[in-house]
Amino acid sequence: WRIDDVMVSYAAQGGSVGPHYDNYDVFLIQGLGTRLWHVGGLCSGASATLDNEQLRLLADFTAVQTWLLQPGDMLYLPPLYGHWGIADSSDCMTYSIGFRAPSYSEILSDYCDDRIAHLQQELRYTDIGLPAQSNPGEIGPDAIATIRDILQQQLTDSRHITDWFGRFMTRPKYHIDATDSEDSANSAKLLSLMQEYGIIFRDPASRFAFFRDGQDSVLFVNGESYSCHAAKSTLAQLLAAQDAYQTEQLTEFLNDLECAKLLLQLLNQGSLYFDDEGYH
Repeated sequence: WRIDDVMVSYAAQGGSVGPHYDNYDVFLIQGLGTRLWHVGGLCSGASATLDNEQLRLLADFTAVQTWLLQPGDMLYLPPLYGHWGIADSSDCMTYSIGFRAPSYSEILSDYCDDRIAHLQQELRYTDIGLPAQSNPGEIGPDAIATIRDILQQQLTDSRHITDWFGRFMTRPKYHIDATDSEDSANSAKLLSLMQEYGIIFRDPASRFAFFRDGQDSVLFVNGESYSCHAAKSTLAQLLAAQDAYQTEQLTEFLNDLECAKLLLQLLNQGSLYFDDEGYH
């Protein structure tokens, strides 16, 4: 559920981006050819860099470890560790799997914006019970305690935090076009398509995750949340676990009205799809 994206870099012999660091976990999988990786120490915003803010190219880099990746090899790079990959063949192709790591400022900003949208304007600060004070211009400890209580009430609502975080972490990185409503499926058409194709695929650009709440679950898809109870909870966990689903796995869920509605909604919005070429 934390995977952000997969980037592919191609380089000829000696090709390289240069020494840099990332703020998130990275898994580097070697495809074609070979690449030599130099790994340095921890970096930070205070590390000297060249004039390129986007890449954070390090002005000073000292390798601590060196690895030559062959096809199929994988190198894990923790956040903030400097690294420098240099193509060691003429057909070097490396797959970089990055993980979402929102900054504290992004987390606070987005959560507060989301919480503000759900608060009524009638909820206000009041001075009820405030004792008399000698200086009317003094902000006393009682006022600060009241403000602290207000903030804590809004920042410790576990249910709201769960719902917000699931939506926050599954928002698509890129725009996803919704399916044309004229092509929307209904229950009968869905069963027919499942029997015809034999398999449903999850859109590779869509993000699925779920949170387990006892016997129930909350399914998160592309920034939206869906409360799931009973059989629908089982379906939610299945949808989040795989990227393709055989007809046999889903047919039983069509007998449950809530499950059928969820499958239809995800299919009609393009989060699930049938391949046009057909799979049987």
